[in-house]
Amino acid sequence: AKKIQNNAVVNESPTERLIRELKEENERLMAMLKTGGNKKTDNSEELKYLLAENERQMGMQLSWENRLEEARKEWEKTFLNSSKEKAEWEQQPYIMNVNEDSQLTGVIKHCFDKGKTVIGKENQEDVDITIKGLSVQNHHAMIYNDGNKVYIEPCSIQCLINYNGSKLRQKTQLHHLDRLKFGTTSLFLFVGFMSERRSQDQLEKYNYDYFMTEIAEHEGLAVELQTPRRNSDAQATSTTVFHEFVDLMPLITEANAISEEMNKYVKFEAEVKNFASHETSAKTTEKEVVVKVTNTLTKKVWTWSKAKFHNRKNIMDQVYGEFCEFGAKKINKKNDPFWDPVEDVFLGSCHVWLQPIAYNMEIDEHFALHNYHGKEEAVIHVQVVPCNNKGRPLGDDSIVTDADELLDSPLNYVIMLPQCMGVRWIMEDKSRGVFCRIIVPGEKNIISSKRIWNKPQTELDFTAQIQHKKVTSKILDQLLTESIVIELWGTQDPSEIEHPESNGQIHPHLNVDILSQAQEEKPDYETIYKENVLLKSELMKANQKGKVTKGLDVDLAKSIQIFFKDIRSVQSTIQEMKEISDNVQKDGKYNGNMKSIMDNYFKTLTTTDSQLSSCVQTLRKSVMETIKKSKSS
Repeated sequence: AKKIQNNAVVNESPTERLIRELKEENERLMAMLKTGGNKKTDNSEELKYLLAENERQMGMQLSWENRLEEARKEWEKTFLNSSKEKAEWEQQPYIMNVNEDSQLTGVIKHCFDKGKTVIGKENQEDVDITIKGLSVQNHHAMIYNDGNKVYIEPCSIQCLINYNGSKLRQKTQLHHLDRLKFGTTSLFLFVGFMSERRSQDQLEKYNYDYFMTEIAEHEGLAVELQTPRRNSDAQATSTTVFHEFVDLMPLITEANAISEEMNKYVKFEAEVKNFASHETSAKTTEKEVVVKVTNTLTKKVWTWSKAKFHNRKNIMDQVYGEFCEFGAKKINKKNDPFWDPVEDVFLGSCHVWLQPIAYNMEIDEHFALHNYHGKEEAVIHVQVVPCNNKGRPLGDDSIVTDADELLDSPLNYVIMLPQCMGVRWIMEDKSRGVFCRIIVPGEKNIISSKRIWNKPQTELDFTAQIQHKKVTSKILDQLLTESIVIELWGTQDPSEIEHPESNGQIHPHLNVDILSQAQEEKPDYETIYKENVLLKSELMKANQKGKVTKGLDVDLAKSIQIFFKDIRSVQSTIQEMKEISDNVQKDGKYNGNMKSIMDNYFKTLTTTDSQLSSCVQTLRKSVMETIKKSKSS
């Protein structure tokens, strides 16, 4: 008990204690100053400095206490208001924000009272709910609550509203847990009336990723990227690309909004590049997200890699920040993130499978060239003809029934591209051109055709000969399993490109009204023109088919009739073999004389084989002549 010690302490807060100690220190320093008049000046100056520093710290601490007290009062006020609002959104339908950071999701809630609610920018008259972000208009959306149903309507055509992943263009009823996006970045989840809400509602399910995934699906991303596959590598690749696409979409939207606000007339679109479109086997599962860039004023097109877009987007943000702070100013092309020199653009491709060449048979077909979205860009006429080393086509007699017959022998064939029809790239802008790139299995170099300008019906007149001095098993396997890839590339005239300056003014020599009117009228003409060309092509094919079918059917019928006539003798011989077998069983003279019986069977089988081979050869020759006749006609 003697070891117990009691120390009396003042019941004070750390802040009060700090202030008390500083006051005591100040009193001590003041006493030293008063009694130290005869000391050196340096010590006096040092004491004055310490005294001033202590007073400054005391002032800071008191200021901090005042700010803390103000913050506490503000929090109490906010808490009371939030409690009142909580009572409102527990009874009324409302929207809650959805943020990339899950901790910030649901922080903002806007209730819809009965009647009309206007959503728009802040500091605007008649706006009930203010939203910040790019592409948000002064008056953006109207919300109507009649007490039983809630409707949303854009205030104008320029108002960007995304409803459950798709663009909203008219008055639409809102349902519980609908997803909304205002402008380019503001995401909200709609929560309906109390009668619509359920205890099992999983609000956390509708997070930022859910919104972006839904929007990506409606923006044209292939559904196959999400569907499960047996090939786990393909599924993993598709999943990765899908997430890259979803992550890129908000940046694409922001870039489009910046371009629109700064009058750059540049549109950005995310695409999925499929490497199978460029591979001869078409088996690769590799995909890549790229960005298609289009200048809507000059009609120039570029393709940027994802890395290049990210770099340009950072520069866009800097330029846009200066634009908002200092206004429009002139930027040269070198420093303009929206400008690039013109480049060739991939339009579409097709695969011409080489299996007929492995049997010395020619290929003569029309192929549709499809882009990465699967849309048709043009139709190309392709001919692949077996030939000798001098380029002369081989006859039908060179056709083989077994591909292995080509092993260790020379092989030559000619690739011909006579024309390309209905080129959409040139139909959209007559100043453009096209050329073809041909990728051949086993060939190191890519073959290119000449560039043709200003013609939707392009006469390519392209010819290239492929030579193999000796067909190896590898070459034969390529012929049987791979294809020639024909790529269609678009060219652009660099002399016509001029980029709008950054001051928001377009070129003085361009009449925007005329360009806009021409742009609105042109698609109708191009659609009619394309339909006309396609109808003519189909009509020509139908006429040719009608001319050839009759003669082809008659000739084939005659060939088959001759075949069945010849086969009767084979059937007769088989019948004789049956009779010999019956005689062996019935007639006793054949008993014990198996050699004679086998000789008779051997002779009969030899005759049968010869007759059957002759019939098949005759039928083959007749059919080949008929096919040759149909092609020549």
